[in-house]
Amino acid sequence: MPFIPHSETDVNSMLHAIGVAQIEDLFDEIPESLKIGALDRESRWLQPTFS
Repeated sequence: MPFIPHSETDVNSMLHAIGVAQIEDLFDEIPESLKIGALDRESRWLQPTFS
């Protein structure tokens, strides 16, 4: 079965159902000092080098 991502309308509907305005609101309990910021999605494709 192929993965079909949620549409923006689906995401907004789900967020509204749980009472938050945006996905980031789901993580507001996490202190800023523990958040790493944006992920570097490109680095996951880099192969490790061994010397």
